[in-house]
Amino acid sequence: MNEIQDGSGNVFEDLGFASEEAAELKIKSDLAFVINRIIKHRHLTQSEAKELLGATQADVSRLANGKIAGFTIERLLRYLRRLDRDFIITVKKKPNSRSQAIAQVRA
Repeated sequence: MNEIQDGSGNVFEDLGFASEEAAELKIKSDLAFVINRIIKHRHLTQSEAKELLGATQADVSRLANGKIAGFTIERLLRYLRRLDRDFIITVKKKPNSRSQAIAQVRA
């Protein structure tokens, strides 16, 4: 029988990615999730979304399918601005009680 283990809160870290790479992947996947949620909420077609985002059809399709390779955090933030979203980046010292700093997107 397999043991159940608690996750770290970052699936990429749990899959064995290096800590810094896992943090970046987590942020990018969270941003892509928010972008997709907005597109879906607005009932935009991929064609409409590409025009609004200034992206290609292939990029919108990749985002819709959760394929974040090739997207930078900066580019995903630019898409959010084009979707009329504000974002605030907060940097703070991690508590001593936690071994590693976290990267988190809240929407």
